[in-house]
Amino acid sequence: MHSDAAAVNFQLNSHLSTLANIHKIYHTLNKLEVCGLAVLQTALIK
Repeated sequence: MHSDAAAVNFQLNSHLSTLANIHKIYHTLNKLEVCGLAVLQTALIK
């Protein structure tokens, strides 16, 4: 039973780690999009 619980715990931690990484990537892409739009807007104004 202990090994089953440890396996489930490890799998859960792996999923949470993956989710956290996806979340970081999402925010990074969002920042890049905001920066890109700001640059485009600046270029259009000039």
